[in-house]
Amino acid sequence: MTDLRGSGENEGAAASKRGRPSVARADRESIVVAALKIVDADGPQALNMRRLARELNLDSQGSIYNYFKSKGEVELAVAQHIVADIRSPKITAGLDWQAWVIDAAAAYHRTLLQHPNAISLILELQPRTFGARVFAFAEKLMLDQGIAEQKVDDLFLAIQSLAAGSAWNAKVAANGRAAGAERGAEPDQAALDRWFRRT
Repeated sequence: MTDLRGSGENEGAAASKRGRPSVARADRESIVVAALKIVDADGPQALNMRRLARELNLDSQGSIYNYFKSKGEVELAVAQHIVADIRSPKITAGLDWQAWVIDAAAAYHRTLLQHPNAISLILELQPRTFGARVFAFAEKLMLDQGIAEQKVDDLFLAIQSLAAGSAWNAKVAANGRAAGAERGAEPDQAALDRWFRRT
């Protein structure tokens, strides 16, 4: 009589040797991390569902589509994952909104420089990526200190664009090398300050 239980164990061992994870391991987080790994290595143009499945050692792309309907959704998740790592400057009593925003822009800039090949994704998707919590705090800070409500959105988007554009310039100047993170790791603080004083 065939021992079905033993057969299953052998099949499991064989699958393990092939390095194939179970479907349960291909969760949303592991997919995003694998996609970021591809983008970091070869840029967003190298990201597609087939390569992503290969990176995850999956037999098919089905597990990916359980979480993401399209490549565009994966790209947005990657961009959001990157900016989720941004550490907001400390909130202190009597905090000046201009000083806080300059520090926040520098933190954003540093984060982007850690993933230079993903900067184009951030630039394309940034209205939907920069943290809602950070925006909500910045909005309250600005309103409390007299910035007109209608100007807050435009100002916040301009801040993002300034930091992201600076990071993009650093990437271009470094010819796409990871060493670009060593150049201009901080935006020009004096230039940022002059810009804010004009608003």
